[in-house]
Amino acid sequence: MTTLKDMGWLKVDGLLTLGLWIFLLSLLMGRGTYTIGLVLMGLGVLLGGLYQQEPFNWTRALGVFMALMTGSVLQGVLMATDSPGDMVVPLFGSMVVVAGILQLSPTPGSRIRWEPLLTAGLVFFVTLHLSYDVFWTRWPKFGKSALFTNIHYMAQFAVFTLPFLVMEALRTLGRVRWLLVLVIFGDLWLLLESRSRPGYLSLIASVLVLLPHLGRGLRWQSLGLLLGVLGALYFGNVAHFQERINEMLLHFYEDERGEIWHESWLLQSKSTPMEWALGHGLGQFAHDYQVVSLLKRIKPYWSPHCFFFEILYSHGLFGVMVMVAAGVIFFQQLLKAIKGSIGADRTLGLLLLSTATAELVDGFFIIPFWSRNFLYPMSLVVGASFLYFQRLSVTQKPLPRP
Repeated sequence: MTTLKDMGWLKVDGLLTLGLWIFLLSLLMGRGTYTIGLVLMGLGVLLGGLYQQEPFNWTRALGVFMALMTGSVLQGVLMATDSPGDMVVPLFGSMVVVAGILQLSPTPGSRIRWEPLLTAGLVFFVTLHLSYDVFWTRWPKFGKSALFTNIHYMAQFAVFTLPFLVMEALRTLGRVRWLLVLVIFGDLWLLLESRSRPGYLSLIASVLVLLPHLGRGLRWQSLGLLLGVLGALYFGNVAHFQERINEMLLHFYEDERGEIWHESWLLQSKSTPMEWALGHGLGQFAHDYQVVSLLKRIKPYWSPHCFFFEILYSHGLFGVMVMVAAGVIFFQQLLKAIKGSIGADRTLGLLLLSTATAELVDGFFIIPFWSRNFLYPMSLVVGASFLYFQRLSVTQKPLPRP
């Protein structure tokens, strides 16, 4: 009789692959069907641990990430005076995504060729949102969000997908390259049409972080190209680029973030020593700020629109120090891996560095840290980075002596 163990690839790798694709495509389309992908990936991780012939791929990086997320959940729940509700779900979901990605083969002998599949998926992503913008959405004052509910989410995923598209365009030849160049322009147009200034900044940051790793000539050419494109967009006022930048510069001190940061600091300043150290708990800011917004008749917000204030309020100074340390270590390991790699491996490392930087910069001032909108895309980058670390350790391991 056929057992689950005999059907290991079908039950484990198949579930993980299908779940990951549903999860990724759901995020790219702004759909809630990502939950189906999470469930399938969770089942794949569970069956892999129970029945797969190969041992569960438990790396040190995965262990640290699991401990970090689990500790954040426990501290956030214990410190909260009100129920955190479903705010813990994205933390558990991110653990499933990272663990699921790490169960995929880290070696070049994987059964699935991910590059053409991802390329096709991103071509579909750009085409779908461009079509929706043209035929079905109005021209709102502050930008176009396509299938997403918010312009900043549209900008986030436009920047999120751009480094991979650029990498594939550089690696391919002929008609495929020209097709990808058109898709890249379409992706950039989605970003410009969103009119999201954090999206603009994240794209610039994703390019600048790569410059130190390029040759001197290519470094200056890339910087000149970046400045030239930004200058053309500004002076040509392409997609209202100049208007959005001028509005930010002329009314910087009137920005709504100034109001919410001021009120967030007032809330934080009333904290007890224990709350300064360990925070108020997950979801507590949303509850406390709604009270403030009702009393002062100001606009209600669900997060401080700043990672620092958000983590400080939910997990205290201890949480801020832990998250900063985790971020620094992650980028240090990524830079170390890039420095020790060559060829395609180095290119992949630079792709991960660019994408991780873009996600962090884009989310810092606009997207709640403890939310699926930040944690789910970032978990894809973190999981891929952990797999990248392991791939390098496998491919660069010296052969045993005869």
